[in-house]
Amino acid sequence: MRLAYRIFLLVLITVSVSALANFLLTQYQGKKLYEDSEKILAFTLIRSLRDTLVQDVIDGNKLRVTKQITSIKEHDNPIEYIYITDSEHRIFAHSFERGFPRYLLLNKYKHRHDGIELSARYNTTHGLIHEYSEPLVDGLGIVLHIGINQSEITAALAKNNQLIFLVSLFITFSAVLIAYFWSKQITTPLSKFADQIEHYGRGKTVDFTEAAHSSVEVQQLALTLQSAVEERQQALITLQEREENLKITLDSIGDAVITTDADGNITRMNPVAIDLTGWSLEEAKGLSVKTIFPIVNATTRQVIENPVEKVLASGETVYLSNHTTLISRDGSEYQIADSAAPIRNADDCVVGMVLVFNDVTEQYRLRQAVIDSEKKYQTLASIAPVGMFYTDANGECLYVNDKWCEITGISSDKALGDGWVKGLHPDDLDKVFTEWTRAAKEEIPFVLEYRFKQQDKVSWVLGQAHAEIGDNGELHGYVGTITDITQRKEAEISAIKSAEALAEAQSLAHIGSWELDLVADQLTWSDEIFHIFDLDPETFTPSYEDFVNAIHPDDRDKVNAAYMESLKSKQPYNIDHRLRMPDGKVKHVREQCKSFYNEKGKPIRSKGTIQDITEQASVDEILRRTQKMDALGKLTGGIAHDYNNMLGVVLGYADLLKNQLSDRPELHDYIDQIIHAGDRGAKLTSKLLSFSRQKITDAEVIDINKVLLAEKHMLEKTLTARIQLIFDLDSELWPVWLDSSYLEDVIVNLCINASHAIENNGKLSIKTSNIHLNESDAHILQLQAGDYVLISFTDTGCGMDEQTKEKIFEPFFTTKGDKGTGLGLSQVYGFIESNHGAIKVYSEVGHGSKFSIYFPKYSDKTDTIEIESKIINIDLSGQESILIVDDEPALLKLTCELLEKQGYTVFKASNGKEALKVIERESIDLLLSDVIMPEMDGYELSAIVKEKHPQIIVQLASGFSDSRHIDMVDEVLHRNLLQKPYSSQILLKRLRELLSDNSI
Repeated sequence: MRLAYRIFLLVLITVSVSALANFLLTQYQGKKLYEDSEKILAFTLIRSLRDTLVQDVIDGNKLRVTKQITSIKEHDNPIEYIYITDSEHRIFAHSFERGFPRYLLLNKYKHRHDGIELSARYNTTHGLIHEYSEPLVDGLGIVLHIGINQSEITAALAKNNQLIFLVSLFITFSAVLIAYFWSKQITTPLSKFADQIEHYGRGKTVDFTEAAHSSVEVQQLALTLQSAVEERQQALITLQEREENLKITLDSIGDAVITTDADGNITRMNPVAIDLTGWSLEEAKGLSVKTIFPIVNATTRQVIENPVEKVLASGETVYLSNHTTLISRDGSEYQIADSAAPIRNADDCVVGMVLVFNDVTEQYRLRQAVIDSEKKYQTLASIAPVGMFYTDANGECLYVNDKWCEITGISSDKALGDGWVKGLHPDDLDKVFTEWTRAAKEEIPFVLEYRFKQQDKVSWVLGQAHAEIGDNGELHGYVGTITDITQRKEAEISAIKSAEALAEAQSLAHIGSWELDLVADQLTWSDEIFHIFDLDPETFTPSYEDFVNAIHPDDRDKVNAAYMESLKSKQPYNIDHRLRMPDGKVKHVREQCKSFYNEKGKPIRSKGTIQDITEQASVDEILRRTQKMDALGKLTGGIAHDYNNMLGVVLGYADLLKNQLSDRPELHDYIDQIIHAGDRGAKLTSKLLSFSRQKITDAEVIDINKVLLAEKHMLEKTLTARIQLIFDLDSELWPVWLDSSYLEDVIVNLCINASHAIENNGKLSIKTSNIHLNESDAHILQLQAGDYVLISFTDTGCGMDEQTKEKIFEPFFTTKGDKGTGLGLSQVYGFIESNHGAIKVYSEVGHGSKFSIYFPKYSDKTDTIEIESKIINIDLSGQESILIVDDEPALLKLTCELLEKQGYTVFKASNGKEALKVIERESIDLLLSDVIMPEMDGYELSAIVKEKHPQIIVQLASGFSDSRHIDMVDEVLHRNLLQKPYSSQILLKRLRELLSDNSI
C-alpha cells in the first residue's frame, strides 16, 4: 500500500481513536470525579449540619434553624437550597427567600433510611439540581434535604465534551484531507502530533505550536489540538477547584473526617482527624483505617470492633457507643462520638467509607461527673441517717430514700404523690399543712416536729424542708429531711413523767437535804428538813447545835459518835434515830452523810439527807408482830390438822347415833350437844387453819399486775425513799388462779427481805412476763411443761452465799438475828408449792439477789362445781358402788357405815395402792379419797384413775390445802375439794349430786 494511503489510514485511525479515547476518557473521569466529590461534600455537610441543627429541630425552633441554613447557602458554594421535612413530610424550615418552589412540593420521594442518597434531580431556571437527603434524627422521620446546582459544571463539561467531539471530528476529517493531499508534507508533523498525544495521554504537558513552520493545515491542526487540550485542562482545573473547595469545606468543619477506599485504606483526612489520630495524611494515606483509628471501650478497656468492615460489607451506617475512646498515635486518649457511612458511586456500589467523629472528651467528663455526682448523691441518700424527700411545688412527693421509709413505715411507692400525707398522724395533719403553707408563703424553711402513724407504730420526726427556686424565681419544689426523734420524744415524755413521779415520791418520802460548812460553821437545810423538824424557814436559822438538840436524848450520843467516826474514817454513814419535836412528839428518821476533805485531808464540808421514816417504822413494827404470829400459826396448823380428823369421826358417829336413836327422843338433846360441840370445834380448827394458811384458799382468777399496782403505794412506803421501786409489767400478762390475799403477803414478804438486804440506797425491780417452759426447763423446776406467768424480784442488796441460799426456805431460819422469825420465806415457799408453782433464787455476795416465781397460766377448761349443795329435799340413797380411801381408820369406818346405810355398795382402802387394786377387780362408780396419805396422795391417785378409768367419778376431801402434786388437769378437783370435817348430810348430798349428774 502506498505511503499516502498508509499515512491516510494511519492518520485516520490514530486520530479517530485518539479523539474518541480522549473524548470518552475525559467524559468518564470528569463524571466520576464530579459524582464522588459531590457525594462526599453532601455527606459531610449533612453530617455536620445534623449535629448543629438536631437540638433546635427537636425543640421546634424554626427561626433559628432557618437562619442557620440560610447562612450556609449564602457562602460561595454550589448549594442551591436546604430544607427540612417532618415525619408527615411537611416543610419544617427552608433557605428560600421567595417562598418554597412548586417543583419541590410535587416531589413524592420517601427516604429509605439506609444512608445518604441522591433522592431527586430537578431541571429549574437555575439549572440542574441534584437533591441529597438523609434522616436528621433516626426514628423521628425528620429528613434534611440539600440541593446542589449542577449547571455550571455540567455546562462546562458538556461544552468541553462537545468541543472535544467536534475537534475530534475535525481532526479526523482534516487528517483524511491532509493524508489524502499532503501525506508526505505532514508525515513528520503527524508523527510529532502522535508523540504529543501519547505524552498527553500519560498526563504530561504538551505543546502543538512546534508545528507552526509547517503548512497552514498542519498549523491549524496544531492549534485545534492545542485548544482541545487547553479546554480539557480547564475542565480538569475546574474539577480541581471543586476538589479544593471540598477540601476547604472538610478542613473547616469542626468534626474529624476520614475517607477510605473500598479496601478500607485511608484516602483522605482533614486536619481535625490528623490532630486526633496523630497521623499526617502523607503517613496515613494507603494504610488501613484500623491502624490509624484504634478504639477501645472507655469502661472495660476492651478493643472495639472497627466499623470499617461492617460498613464496607453491609453498606449500612454504623454508630459507635457513647463509651468509645480513640487512642492517638502518641498514646493520648480522646472520648469520641462516631459514625461511619458508606460512599456509593452512581451504580449504588460501595466504593469507600467516610468516618465522621468529634472529640467529646470534655462533654464525656462532664457527663461522667454528673453521673458520679448522682451516684454519690444516691449513695449518700441511701446511707444517710436521716430520711430524705423531694416534692414538687404542690407538695406531691417525687422521691424518698430508704431511711425515710424505715422511719415512717411507709414504702416508697406508697409515699409518692400524696401518699405520704395518708401516713401522717391524724392529730398532726392540720399542724403540718398549716406550717407548710406558712413556710411557702413567707419563703422560709419548713421546720416542725410531727408524727407518722402506721398500724400500731407511731414515729416522731423532725421535718425540715427548703424551697427549690429557679433562676426565674419560680418555685420548683421542696427538698427536705426527716430525723427520727422517737426515742428523744419518748425520753422527754418519760422524763416529764419521771420528774412528776420523782416530785411526788420526794413529797411522799419526806426526804430533805442538808449541808454543813465546817470552815464557816454554817448549816444549810432544804425546805423538807424544816418541814420534818416542824420549823418555819422564815423565822428559824439552823445550826449544828440546834440539830443535835432536836435528836432524842437516848439517840444523841449515838448520832454524834457516828458523825465523828465518819469524819475520822472518811467513810459515809447511814443511821436511823429519833427526833423529839418541840411539842414532844417523836419522829423516826433515817440520816445519811458524806464528808469532803481538802488536799491536806482536813474535812471542810459535809452533805447529807434526812428522811422521815416514822410511818415505815410503824409498818416494820406491825410486820415483826405479823411474823411472830405466823410462826405461831405454823404450830397451830399442825395441831388443827389432826384435830380435824378427830372431829370428823365425832360428828359422823353423832349423826349415825341420832339416826339409830330416832325412837329415843329423850337422848336427842345429848346427841345435839355433841354435834354442837363438834361444830364449834370445826369452826375453831377452821380459824386455826386459816391462821396457819393451810385452809383451802379462796382462789380466783386474778391479774398479778393489778395486785402489784394496788400494792405499789404501800410498798413504796415500806421500802422508803432510799430504795427505788421499779415496775416492769407485761401489758399482755396471762391470768392465774390464786388467792390474791396470800399473793399480797408473798409480795410484801419479798420486798421487805429486799429492803433488809440493801444497806444504803438501792433499787428493787419487780417484773412480770409470760413464759413457756419446755420439758427440760420444767424438769429443773419440778414443774410440768407449759405456759407460766413469771414474777421476779431483783434487788441491789448485799446478796447471799451458797450456804445461806440452801437454808432460806427452812422454817425459823433467819439472817436478821432477833429481828426476824425465819417464817417469811417458808410461808412464801408453801404458798407457791400449794398453787403448783415454783420459786428459783439467784444471788451472789455483793451483787444482790433475784427471786423468780412461776405460777401456771389459768386455763378455763372446766367450770367449778358448787361446793355448797342446795338445801332441797332429795333422796340421798343410792345403789352405786363407791370406793372410800382414807388413812384414818376411824374416819374410814364411819364413812363406810354411813354410805352402806344409804344402800350404796361400799369398798374401802387405807392408801392409794390398795385403792388401785380394788379398782382393778371391782366395778367402781365413784372414788371418795382423802388428800393427805402416805406414799400416794389423793391427787396422784386421781391422776392414775382418770388415765386408766376415766368413767369413774372422783371426789377429794381434806382438812387443809396441801396440793403439791396437783396436775393442771386436776385443777377442778382442787377447786371442788370437800372440806373436812363435813356433816353426813353434806357428804351424802355431794355424792348424790355427782352420781345423778353423771347418769344424765
